[in-house]
Amino acid sequence: MLKALTDNITLLALLVAVAGFGSTEAYYAAFGLSFQVLGLPADHLVHRGLTAVLGAPMLGLTYAAALATVAFQARIAVLLGGVERLRWFDYALVGAFTATAWWAGRHAGISAAEADASASRSSLPIVAKLIPKSDAQTPGIDGAVDGYRLLLQNDSGTYVFKPVADTTRESPLVRFIPSGQLDALSVCARC
Repeated sequence: MLKALTDNITLLALLVAVAGFGSTEAYYAAFGLSFQVLGLPADHLVHRGLTAVLGAPMLGLTYAAALATVAFQARIAVLLGGVERLRWFDYALVGAFTATAWWAGRHAGISAAEADASASRSSLPIVAKLIPKSDAQTPGIDGAVDGYRLLLQNDSGTYVFKPVADTTRESPLVRFIPSGQLDALSVCARC
């Protein structure tokens, strides 16, 4: 019983991590950024792996099928005619589940990026005010009417962009402001 629970948790953790990597990679790639250089924490990838289910219901089915497969190992072994065949069956299923989790995670990431890059559907916070330091080379943003959105803020700096009207015809231009170049940054979720 404990072995089956451990197997379930391990397999689910693998699939969540793979989906999180796929979703995060696809999301930031849509903005022209490589997520590997952004310094994102591991919990961000886990969060993306769990919430990707909302953007790709196929991922939820993959998670459920993986858990059911582990839960019914004894019955599957009998149906396959032995433990040796079950082992090979499990290897094939883990490969299939992993590939499906990656694909579904990427799909969810692309869908989320398309929504966030769109001026009419973005849920990212609006940059209300961005004041660069006096010696910085960065132009400021004064007022939410400019329409800039906050994409990411981390130790290396701040990424902002202006959403586009049609994501199928144009891509948003992302501005990077290095850390230490800002005097103030104000955002609002519902301006």
